[in-house]
Amino acid sequence: MNSKAQFGMITFIGLIFVMLFLAPIVVKIVRSSVGGFSDGLANVNEDAAGEVDAIEDTFITLWDWVIFLMFGLNVIILLLSSFFIDTHPAFVIVYILTMFFMFAFAPSILDTLEDVYNNEHINDAATGHNAGAYLPITEFLINNFGTLMLSIAILSGIVMYAKFKYFT
Repeated sequence: MNSKAQFGMITFIGLIFVMLFLAPIVVKIVRSSVGGFSDGLANVNEDAAGEVDAIEDTFITLWDWVIFLMFGLNVIILLLSSFFIDTHPAFVIVYILTMFFMFAFAPSILDTLEDVYNNEHINDAATGHNAGAYLPITEFLINNFGTLMLSIAILSGIVMYAKFKYFT
């Protein structure tokens, strides 16, 4: 069994959770620093302030898509590992433990994420929006995390069943 590949997978999952926790903080930093600069620039040149706002919106949208694409890449890696589960018996153990821990710790992680996203210090006081208002794709992932994880587990189970049924 290749232990390097599994360390990379665990690191990748950890990186996604770190990005999810950092997302509202980064949105707050960007909105407060660039937004304040844009407001000050609006007194001098309205067109320049519009361009700064466009840069801010582009950055926040990019951050949202990066989180979504990393989540999607993680799903692809999980499905590929479920396809290769019959190459070594240890993959079965690793897959079962990974699924167990994913479903066991998901509620705690989601509660913590919701606390971070709804934190009064991170929310935008000017508009009254929380970080989820600026990161709609990430908000969708968080709101539907249980359903998505169950769907991924079922899909990977179908992949494993098909692999065992038709290729052995």
